[in-house]
Amino acid sequence: MYQNKYIPILISKSLIKSNDRFFLNDNIDSSILEYFARMEHVITKDFLQRIKQELQEKIKKAGIKCRIFIRKKTILSSWVKTLKKQIKVEELNDLIGVRIIVDSIKNCYSILEILHTSYIRLYKYFKDYIRRPKDNGYQSIHTVIIGSLLQKIEVQIRTKAMDEVAELGHASHYHYKISQLLHVLNNSYMPAIQRVLTTLGIFQQKEIKLRGRMPLR
Repeated sequence: MYQNKYIPILISKSLIKSNDRFFLNDNIDSSILEYFARMEHVITKDFLQRIKQELQEKIKKAGIKCRIFIRKKTILSSWVKTLKKQIKVEELNDLIGVRIIVDSIKNCYSILEILHTSYIRLYKYFKDYIRRPKDNGYQSIHTVIIGSLLQKIEVQIRTKAMDEVAELGHASHYHYKISQLLHVLNNSYMPAIQRVLTTLGIFQQKEIKLRGRMPLR
């Protein structure tokens, strides 16, 4: 059976699980696998840490306490988004995602001002879900900036209470992801999809417990 040449590379980098290689090989466009294989050499842990430290320093200078979490978008979620929006993976704005948690709504907007005065912003991707919450109660500020290393970064800014509401909504979020995949995949692949989403769900639960013990910094 044909195997995409990027599958072994991505498995070796722990970007995909060996058990899911057949599902990915048969369904995900080769360009997405190639893109992630290339980006693995660019968006490293050190690269993400540099972005995080730079943001921490700028916010600290303003005297605002916050917690910053940074992540690289997964192959599965990237693929789903390209299908939903009918775009190329290179057009994604949230390959690097940052979440900033603060203690008040006032500080949400203060940090937004810091970001928009320190970096180039992509205006059309700005969304204020604090002033206009989603129907499910979700609140957060979303903005996309161009970092000093010339990478697009999606930043979400919200309070601790808003973050807890967002985290509690993850279960329904993953059910929604499954329904999206069902539109483009045969049901026979559901075990592979569920295994990926279950793994992510377990991680999210552990992350909530860990963050509950972390002080603002």
